[in-house]
Amino acid sequence: MRKKYMYLASGLLFVSFIIVTLIVRTDSLRSFDFNTTVRIQNHTPRMLDPFLSYFSFFGSFEVTITILILFALLIRKYFFLSLSIVLFGISHLFELVGKNFLLQPAPPFLFHRTYSLFLFPSSYVQTNGSYPSGHSMRSIFLLVIIFLFLWYSKIQGLKRKVLFILIGVVAFLMLYSRVSLGEHWITDVIGGSLLGASSALFVFAYHRKNNRKITHA
Repeated sequence: MRKKYMYLASGLLFVSFIIVTLIVRTDSLRSFDFNTTVRIQNHTPRMLDPFLSYFSFFGSFEVTITILILFALLIRKYFFLSLSIVLFGISHLFELVGKNFLLQPAPPFLFHRTYSLFLFPSSYVQTNGSYPSGHSMRSIFLLVIIFLFLWYSKIQGLKRKVLFILIGVVAFLMLYSRVSLGEHWITDVIGGSLLGASSALFVFAYHRKNNRKITHA
C-alpha cells in the first residue's frame, strides 16, 4: 500500500470515528448497545470468562506500551518508537475527552463478568464515561502496527499466514471480550478500534516516509 493511500485510510478511519462519536452523543444507539451485549453474553459460556479476562490484562496501558517499546527496540526503529509514543499519547487524549465529555455510561454491574487477574495503576483511573474503549484503541493500534511491519517484511510462506491469522484471532478476541465481559458497549469498542487503527496507519505511513528520506540522503 502506498503512503498516500495509508494517509487516506487513516483520515477516513478518523472521520468515521468522529461520525460514530457524534451518533453516540445523540444517545440513539442505547438500545442497540444493550441488545448486542445481551446477545453476546447469552452466547458466551461463563467458563470462558477467565480466559477472556486475560485480554483485559494484555489491553492495559502498561502492557501495550511495554510491548510497543520492546517491538520498536527489537526491529531497531527508534524514530518509529518516538513517533508511536507521541501518537499513542494523542489517542489517549481523545479517549479521555470522549469519556469525560461524551458521558456515555458504562454497562451496569449486572453485566460485569471480568475476573481480576492483576491490577495495574491505570486500573484505578476513573473516568465519567465509557466511550471510547481504551483497551480496544490500544490493542488495535499495536496489532495494526505489527501487521503492517509483517506485511512489508521478508517473512513469507506458511509462517507469514500463521502470523496474520494469529493477529486476526487476537484482535477479534480482544474486541469480543470487551463486550462479553460487560466492560464496554459495542459502540465503545467500535469507536476505540477506529481511533486505534487511524493512529497506527498514520504512524506507519509517516515512518515509511521518513525512512525513504534517510535512505536517499
